[in-house]
Amino acid sequence: MIDSFYKKAKFISSLFFMGNSLFIGSLLWPLMLVLWISLVINTELYLKMIKDLLKEPIALFVSAMRWFVIGLIMIQNHNIWQMSWITIISVFWRIIFIKSIAILLRPTVFNNFAQKCKFSNKIIQVAWIIYALIWAFIIFKVIM
Repeated sequence: MIDSFYKKAKFISSLFFMGNSLFIGSLLWPLMLVLWISLVINTELYLKMIKDLLKEPIALFVSAMRWFVIGLIMIQNHNIWQMSWITIISVFWRIIFIKSIAILLRPTVFNNFAQKCKFSNKIIQVAWIIYALIWAFIIFKVIM
């Protein structure tokens, strides 16, 4: 009896979380698609924006604050750890949240590290291809 109740409760909660994941995915996939296309078309512009961002500490701080708040909201609304594709979304937002904390706590360390990185067209394009593949998988799961 208790085992049956537990299974029903677990199934109902998975439906709720799946709906939340599908909603988040349906909001994010158009943004990710447009960003990816934009990066492919405007790689040089994105490289310039990355280098300019590293020269402006206030822009880095504002960006980190924004991602901290967004990451915190998403973690609160999407705290799902299952053996399924939904976990990708949880991991993604935690990485963003942790990165924003690191930037806020030690902006000079992050800035020094970023300055040492050699950003090139190839590195940016490979990173975005990997990023696009992950989001293509999520888009597939949301649409199908």
